Amino acid sequence: MTIATSAIMVNALSAAQQMSSPSDSSLAISMARARWLLVMSTAMACRMSLSQRGMHRVSFVSLRKTRFDETEGRRVAMHIHHHLYHFIYPFIPGAILLEIFYFGVIQHRSYPFLEMFASIVIWILRMPVRLLRPLIVAPIGYFLWTHRVSTIPLDGPWGLLLLFLGTELTYYWMHRASHEVRWLWASHVVHHTPEHIHLASAFRLGATELFSGGWLFHLPLYWLGFNPLAVSGMLSVNLFYQFWLHTDLIGRLGPLEWIFNTPSHHRVHHASNPEYVDRNYGGILIVWDRLFGTFAQEESHTPITYGLVHPIGSSNPLKILFHEWIAMGRDFVRARTARERVRQLFGRPADSLAGAMARSPRQAMALGAD
Repeated sequence: MTIATSAIMVNALSAAQQMSSPSDSSLAISMARARWLLVMSTAMACRMSLSQRGMHRVSFVSLRKTRFDETEGRRVAMHIHHHLYHFIYPFIPGAILLEIFYFGVIQHRSYPFLEMFASIVIWILRMPVRLLRPLIVAPIGYFLWTHRVSTIPLDGPWGLLLLFLGTELTYYWMHRASHEVRWLWASHVVHHTPEHIHLASAFRLGATELFSGGWLFHLPLYWLGFNPLAVSGMLSVNLFYQFWLHTDLIGRLGPLEWIFNTPSHHRVHHASNPEYVDRNYGGILIVWDRLFGTFAQEESHTPITYGLVHPIGSSNPLKILFHEWIAMGRDFVRARTARERVRQLFGRPADSLAGAMARSPRQAMALGAD
């Protein structure tokens, strides 16, 4: 029964009661009772109608909020990628050309063109793997996102700040693990093979990162409530920021050195000097290294030697990409115990049989028998 129908019936009963004779008391009493029931039912109908309208209002707001939560990450990610593709990508070749000019005309030193061309070929070779990444990562990311414990809104500065700090923290631990776990190092070592620091070395990255699993470090962000697309966009900012860090043409930057990763800090990271090895893992921020004890300052009295502790001595892109995987497989077969085989895969790179062989064949034989 609708509210309008109830009101019409109440008015009709009231008119009929007024038209009835006073002697017909039983009819008057019955009609009074009927009118009272209709008034009560009308009140209940009004209450239920308002309640339902409120529920519809709440449901609409919730639905709109849910849709916003699902689309805000896409909006943030697209905004980030728009600026990267339209402003940063054109900047990269121009910066490299300027660096080549500065090397040759201003400083009168040769530019490492062979390393630059090898880096370009490696960048091209890793593209097919990059296209496969969504097929592997997206289903896992979607599962964690749909089972998230909360939703971090990204329509304000605090949400974006949390997203930035979260991706910086997971990047730090991913990068650190890539130096301390050989399975991850097999992909990351590609980035450390150049024996000179120059801008083109920034995009010499491994093509087997999907297989080695460094991306797993970022999955907790999805579960905590950060939209996976927004996380991907912020990690792109992290990666593009590091492009300008790969140079020795920029000196120290004063107070910025305390908070941000700078060319000076990143030169230390690419050094193979004993006092510099495995330092300064930060992406945009250097504060995590200061907090977790992995920071090292560039010292003017210590000239930096770039590249690996044991250089591979080749500019062949395929050898650069796969030499550590081949060495790790060889060490796995050479190891004599199950414990040592596991260590060859997941131990520290410095404990590898290949590294020990380079230092001392006798030490390598002792490790294999452990």
